Amino acid sequence: MRIPLDSEEKRETLRQDTFRAWEDYQTTGLHSTKEEVEKWLTSWGVDHEVSAPVCHK
Repeated sequence: MRIPLDSEEKRETLRQDTFRAWEDYQTTGLHSTKEEVEKWLTSWGVDHEVSAPVCHK
């Protein structure tokens, strides 16, 4: 089965973005926790949507 080229390109872009994010974390130590991100995402579309989490050490 052949994967369409646009899917391969998207996969490669995601891989590169992930690698850059890992390098940033290694350099700065800044991150958001899973819980912080989940709280933000689950608030989307509700009356009191919370702001995106701030990265911290």
